[in-house]
Amino acid sequence: VSSYSSSVSVDWGTLPYTNLVVVGGPGVNLLSLYYNDSSPFPWLYTPGVESCIYSTLTGRCYRSGYRRHDYAVIWLHYDESNYRNALVVWGLSGWGTQAACHVLQHYQEYGDLLRGSAVIVKWTNANNNYMVDDGDTFELVESWP
Repeated sequence: VSSYSSSVSVDWGTLPYTNLVVVGGPGVNLLSLYYNDSSPFPWLYTPGVESCIYSTLTGRCYRSGYRRHDYAVIWLHYDESNYRNALVVWGLSGWGTQAACHVLQHYQEYGDLLRGSAVIVKWTNANNNYMVDDGDTFELVESWP
């Protein structure tokens, strides 16, 4: 579906559906990388220096606390160039991505976290089992708009 040379290119003709669910961060999923520059909460990455979710609203950078806490983006985006809705879901690490998926899976319980078109959610490993589960804490950090 996608490839990367100096930028991401997507063969939209290979996608038979108009709606997309894109799971996984811009470092591992080229569709997330494709949408990264238009996100209100993009991934900033400098090898060996920085990896964070940057808020274009507040100017803050959110960084992972390896296996203790992580941040994730859940963003519903309409891609006007390709006439598609894209639900873009990713975290700074696998735990963040799992946390975002957990929130979506249990949206009845966490509906108050899903405000606006895009959110940053913080996951904290509250029960110290190094797994994303119901015993953990999920909180809304920022929302847009």
